[in-house]
Amino acid sequence: MQRAERLLVAPLSLVVVWCLFAADSSIRRFGAIRHIDEIGHLGSDYRTETSADLVVARANRVDDDFEISGRDDAGHAWHAWIEVGGGIGETNVWMGDFDHNSRQDLMVASSFPRNGRCLYEETVSFLMIDALGRPVPWIIDTQIPEDLGVDRIMEKPPLVVQTSGNSRALFVATDCEYGDPSLLGEDRSITGVYEAKDAKWRLLLSPAPSTWAGIIQLVRQSYKLRPDRDRLKHLDVSAWPDLGNDPQIKAPPGTRLANVSNTLRLSDGETCYGWPTVILDRPDGREIVASSSNKLPAILHEIVDQGLPVSFSGQTSPGRCSPAYLWAVSSAR
Repeated sequence: MQRAERLLVAPLSLVVVWCLFAADSSIRRFGAIRHIDEIGHLGSDYRTETSADLVVARANRVDDDFEISGRDDAGHAWHAWIEVGGGIGETNVWMGDFDHNSRQDLMVASSFPRNGRCLYEETVSFLMIDALGRPVPWIIDTQIPEDLGVDRIMEKPPLVVQTSGNSRALFVATDCEYGDPSLLGEDRSITGVYEAKDAKWRLLLSPAPSTWAGIIQLVRQSYKLRPDRDRLKHLDVSAWPDLGNDPQIKAPPGTRLANVSNTLRLSDGETCYGWPTVILDRPDGREIVASSSNKLPAILHEIVDQGLPVSFSGQTSPGRCSPAYLWAVSSAR
C-alpha cells in the first residue's frame, strides 16, 4: 500500500469508529407507538357512545368516572379508574411496548389548554402490562411537545424517547414557567427522566453524558425554544421526584390503614397526607383507582374493613408518609 493510501485509510477508520459511537449514544423519539383513540368525549354531546375499543382493553364512561378494563393471562378481570379530561380538553390513548417485554402497554394523556403562556400541561396515566398480563399504573404530569409533525397539539404524544441499541423507552417529563415578561418568554425545565423496565418506570439519575446531551437537544427541538426569549433551565436532578412504583415500605411490615378521612392514618399512628393511587389485588382480579376517581374512598374503606396490610411507593415528600401509590393484597389470594 502506498503512503498516501495509508494516510487516507487511517482517518477514514477514525470516522467510522466515531460514527458508530455517535449512533450508539444518540437519542431519538420512541418509534413503536400507535395512537388508538380520543376517549375524553365518550358519553358527551360530542360523542354519544360510552365505550371504545383500545385493542388490549376497553374504555368505558360510567357516570362521572372513567374505567379501562381487560383480563390477565389467568382470565381474571382487571379495572383501572383513571383521570380523563373532556370539554375543550382531550384525552388521547397510545399503545406501545415501552419496556420491551412483548406486552402492549397503554399510555393515556389527558390535557386541558390554558390561557396565556405555558398552555399545554397534561396528566399521563400509564397502564404497563406485566409478564402475567396484569396492569401496573404510573401517573405523571408533563408538558405536550409542539414540534412532532402533528397538526393538532393535543394529539401529540408526550416526549417518550429511546437510545440507539436499546428497545426500552425513556420518558422525559418537563415543566414550563413564565419567563421574561417583556419578551413573553417561557422557561422550560426537565423534571425527570424515567426508564421503562419490567412493567415499571424507574427514575434514571445517572445516564451517560451523551444521553444527557441528546435529551437536552431533543427537548430544545420538541418545544421550539426561541433563542431570543425562551430558555431551558439547568438540570436539577436532586429535585426530581421518585415516582417509581416498586413497593417501598415506609412503615413496619404488616402496617395497615387504621382510618380514612381527608388523610390516611396508619395502624402505627403515622399520618399520610394527600390521596394516593390505590392498587388492590383481589382473588378475582386487580383494581386500580386513581386519586382523582370518585371510587377512591370506597376502595380505601374496603382495605380498612378487611384489615389488609399495605405498602407504599413513590413517596412525594421525603421523610413523611405521603405516597403516590398504595398497594394492598387481599388475604384470600
